[in-house]
Amino acid sequence: MIVGWCMVYIIIMYFFYQMLKYIHDKRMLINAYDKLKQVSENRQIAEENLMIAQGNREHVDVLTQIDILLIQSGLRQKIHFLTTEIFIALDIVVGTICFISILKISESVIFGMAAFVIGAALPYIAMNVSAMSKAKMMEDDMGVFLDMIDAYAKSSDDIVDIMGNVYPSLHEPLRGYVEEFYFEAIGIGDKDTAFRHLKYKIPHKKLREIIGNLQLCSTKVLDYHVIVKDSEEQLRTYLDGKRDRQDARTDGGMQMVIFAVIVIGGFYIMGLITEMDILEFLTSNILGKIIILYYIIIAIAALYVTFAPEKE
Repeated sequence: MIVGWCMVYIIIMYFFYQMLKYIHDKRMLINAYDKLKQVSENRQIAEENLMIAQGNREHVDVLTQIDILLIQSGLRQKIHFLTTEIFIALDIVVGTICFISILKISESVIFGMAAFVIGAALPYIAMNVSAMSKAKMMEDDMGVFLDMIDAYAKSSDDIVDIMGNVYPSLHEPLRGYVEEFYFEAIGIGDKDTAFRHLKYKIPHKKLREIIGNLQLCSTKVLDYHVIVKDSEEQLRTYLDGKRDRQDARTDGGMQMVIFAVIVIGGFYIMGLITEMDILEFLTSNILGKIIILYYIIIAIAALYVTFAPEKE
């Protein structure tokens, strides 16, 4: 019996070795990755061209949206091999691990499915929050950025030189983006391509508009001072409106939290009155599990709405 199992193990290992050898010899993984990378780069070029033609786009397909988030969150810079397709595959793996773990703990398919959705959604939410946080940090520098553009434009009408003088006075993350633009424009000798890449990387909608105006100004040889003053006025109006929207979102999130607390308190009081273990009762039937799941989603949504920065 033992000899038989050993033979089976040896045969399986042999076939596994031959499969890996075949994959290595044919460079299948490398070729597959190169194709994925090329597809991702083609999507990026297409989206950059659409940004030039249409400006800020509100609705893009899912793959392009993830492409943009990988860049704007900074994840692509940290994990260079990461493409949208690889991210989705890893996301599904994370969701599956969460599903199996919660299924074993709770012995509930409903909780397992909820864990899959939450586990798969968390990396996407984390990228969104990272991009929004970067956008928020940029807002603190946007006024300085415009003032510096206005100041250096008085002695030069070359936008590349102006950006080269401006970026040392900025803070991260805006400094890094402007610095990359400057050295890319110098290196390839094509400021329009550098502008296109810059607008694709920046997670702040209003800043992308300002960058677009500066590009137009450099192309049409317009007065930078007029463009800057108009951009500053638009920025003030935008930030005032954003503060009002954030206050409304915070109020809405707090109302959701209060509602959830009231309901949980009601269940607790009901349990005291009836001398019943409400949690055990809810987890023992499908309807109760759905109720628990509903309030977990409400709690997560309330926290996200209340504390997450506004999406640009």
